[in-house]
Amino acid sequence: MNQLHELIYIQVRALIQFNAYLNSDKLVMPDIVTVARKRLTKYLIQKGKYPALGINEWLRYLIEPSEQWLSENDIFDPVSPLWEEGGLSREAEWFLEAYGLPEDFQERPVLKVLSYCREEDEQHGYVLFRSLLTNPDLAVINQKTLTETAGKIVDSFIRKQYLSCYEPFDEWYMYKKCPYCGWSLKKYNGQWRCGRSNVCNEMEGYYLSKWSLQSPDEFDFSSEDQVYRLLSGIHRFILVPGLPENRIYQRLSEKYKVELYPNKDEFDIRIFLENGNLDLDVKCFRQPRHLVGYINHLSDLKREPFQTDEAKFVVPNEYGYASYLKQVNTQISKFRIQVVSENQLFRELGEKEKSI
Repeated sequence: MNQLHELIYIQVRALIQFNAYLNSDKLVMPDIVTVARKRLTKYLIQKGKYPALGINEWLRYLIEPSEQWLSENDIFDPVSPLWEEGGLSREAEWFLEAYGLPEDFQERPVLKVLSYCREEDEQHGYVLFRSLLTNPDLAVINQKTLTETAGKIVDSFIRKQYLSCYEPFDEWYMYKKCPYCGWSLKKYNGQWRCGRSNVCNEMEGYYLSKWSLQSPDEFDFSSEDQVYRLLSGIHRFILVPGLPENRIYQRLSEKYKVELYPNKDEFDIRIFLENGNLDLDVKCFRQPRHLVGYINHLSDLKREPFQTDEAKFVVPNEYGYASYLKQVNTQISKFRIQVVSENQLFRELGEKEKSI
């Protein structure tokens, strides 16, 4: 990380821990908050701005648009704050996914299952676990369905972690069902939105003829049902990006032999072709700068497969418009990597078939 990346990263991590501190019975402020305030104060003094001497001043900067304290950069949206409405801003969430570690933004059960399945060489259990978490019909379910679904998982450790991906959802009757991901919509300023950061809102334009967030269905549970929903972190970082992954997988399976999450999530999809395998890493970053940041921060070892014909980064159609792909490919050209859209992938596969 360069100094600017590190500065933003420390602020975001400190905000997460500060929020946890406020919601706990602990009396001691997390050390990272002090570190973050000192780092920000030093940066502000260098820029000739008023320093963040106390907690209030520190928080005031981080709930303002970043342009109020952060110099011009191509990392963080200048009109977005780091924190809004009681949680990280959507821009801060994207930043963590691009520049942070998986444990910064994914819920612990997913990381535990990934580690366990790699240690135990449990491919089938991992694929089933991830497939259940990316099924929109299972985003909000009653006790009976949750029990039946968990019963499909043979391994007791994976089953336990799957159950811990849900939380009781007692006030389900006050929400509506997201027509895209199946999770819960809540009304805010007169509009239904999906999750605090409204992650499905921008999908609506791509699928405009099929659904609208503002015309959602009711949940059809009864008053006797105990209802559960996926944890917000599972929804945000597993379910929503998993939907285009599954669509691409299904499209490919109509013509090719394919595998989901090969080698316990080393890649998202593996295609078995006559002249060798092709591994795909499907990336659902809304902003091209985040995908560029993600690729820039990969280790040389992680980038290496994508510098060959054996692996590709694929951006789903609803994310990868033409200028998006051009911007990404221009900025990562030094790595000899090309990012393709979903449709480009299928065109290239068709051309390969013709040339064989």
